[in-house]
Amino acid sequence: MADLLSINPYALDSHAIRQAAQKITNGGVAVVPTDTVYAIVCGVDDRNAAQKLYRIKGLEANDITKPLSVLCYDLASVSEYTRGMPNSAYRIMRRVLPGPYTFILNASKRIPAAALQGRKTIGIRIPDHPVILALLRELNSPLLATSVVHDDVDSLLDDPVAISVRLGRDVDLVVDAGPIFPEPSTVIDYTSGEAVILRAGKGSIEDI
Repeated sequence: MADLLSINPYALDSHAIRQAAQKITNGGVAVVPTDTVYAIVCGVDDRNAAQKLYRIKGLEANDITKPLSVLCYDLASVSEYTRGMPNSAYRIMRRVLPGPYTFILNASKRIPAAALQGRKTIGIRIPDHPVILALLRELNSPLLATSVVHDDVDSLLDDPVAISVRLGRDVDLVVDAGPIFPEPSTVIDYTSGEAVILRAGKGSIEDI
């Protein structure tokens, strides 16, 4: 069964953050909180962990219908993993991130093929949640991510204890930061050089 690690987002425990980071560094797949949903994550460069993530989610490695995203700590990391970012995109990202947005950008060669699923683009997020930001800072590397979904009803799970029961035999760690009201991120495609809103979600489109 997966370890269940409680971390108070309002009083971060640095030892617990290091524990979670070590689990992922050692090839683990974890469930972590973000500002929109709980997400299943692994190291972006860990091919074996990525394959495990695919199996948990029921994806094929080249399934372009259910893209994964990459969680970054800051815009410097975003710049490393993308290419040809328009200045207008950078200005908007600097204004709204961290926040509940996913930006679709052209992927750089730093993104492993396993993360791209046959694409040349990648969804980038900088979530506005203290636990995941602390974890990303500790790891000093992005995470490959997908949302936790209830298989029977295709709805997002919000309770980490329920997630632990459902996925406890599949993942290595569940970080419990309390229930999160699940609301998908707003998705903006910037691969053409102009902002195209693909999904209106938690992030205000008035800020784009």
